[in-house]
Amino acid sequence: MTQAGWEAAEPQGLGKALLVVTITFTAVMSLVFFLRIGIRLRYQELMREDYLMGAGYMLNLVQNAFACYCAYNGIGLPDSDIPGGKQGPTYNEGLKAVFLWQLFYLTSMAFIKSSICLTILRIAIIRWQRILLWTIIGCSFFVAIMLDIFILVECQPMQRIWNEAPGWCYPDSAKVAITFITSGVNIVTDWICTILPIFIIWKLQMPKQRKIALCAVLGAGSLASIATLVRLPSAKAYFETDDYLKVLGTKVTWTIIETDVAVIAGCLPALRRLVKGLSSNRPSDAYRSSDNKLLGFISWKSSKKGSKGSQKDSQKGTPKIPMNPYSPYRTDMPNDSLEEVGSTKGIILPGTAK
Repeated sequence: MTQAGWEAAEPQGLGKALLVVTITFTAVMSLVFFLRIGIRLRYQELMREDYLMGAGYMLNLVQNAFACYCAYNGIGLPDSDIPGGKQGPTYNEGLKAVFLWQLFYLTSMAFIKSSICLTILRIAIIRWQRILLWTIIGCSFFVAIMLDIFILVECQPMQRIWNEAPGWCYPDSAKVAITFITSGVNIVTDWICTILPIFIIWKLQMPKQRKIALCAVLGAGSLASIATLVRLPSAKAYFETDDYLKVLGTKVTWTIIETDVAVIAGCLPALRRLVKGLSSNRPSDAYRSSDNKLLGFISWKSSKKGSKGSQKDSQKGTPKIPMNPYSPYRTDMPNDSLEEVGSTKGIILPGTAK
């Protein structure tokens, strides 16, 4: 609830840019996300990563809503242009909006990144790769929880965050340290999630052009880390005593870009079916296959169906490969198992070449 005397600020400068960027990216992100879910429902293939991405998307929507609210409460404006000035209710409401925005940003990123990691787990067969991905998932939630706790106890009482109530707060240097820690973790994990699938795909024996196309789709998450790098200098806003909300506008804007791009990048691999579907009059057999799951890789349920087939293949001299239900190297996989990230024509899986 807003304070008595509150008056909306007119978004200008960075505030107007924040509003335009948030609305634009929200529209694009929502379109891509609902296309992903539509494709999943069309083929009855909703999986764990879809639910995680759904949670991240919903939390991100709330974050974007608070970002828009920030634009009408002085974010991006100098103190002199905010109704009531630095001591007015509009300024205080802007600080409260930033406080709530931070909580939803940290939580949404944990769900989004975990969804991306589960997607990559479907093509990871080597033990260290799988351990690394599960470690990223655990670290994402651990960092989000710890930072949310820090934000909640940053000032005592909590109301001191957005007004001059009696109490105490941690020094601004602590906020800057937290910002750099969060950014560092995001950058490292973003690049791991970008490079690891490229490393896996590049070892498959398929045409080079197809490898490049697949790597480009799965590596789109690196764009989110670029936004993280760009917003790092804006951490100096915590040391500002004048025009604090103006300087903070850059940080909020680039954070919105970071999270929305992460959702878009996480949904791109699932959209290949839409492109393939538009190029034909009817769904191909690959799309009808119950084994053709996200990225075309076998799910836990379908692993039981293919066990007999793998035994027959092994009798014919096919090398025995670990039975990992997420692995693209399984001997019981249908020929269309890589349909969603590329046709299997000309592909020789590692260990099968003579």
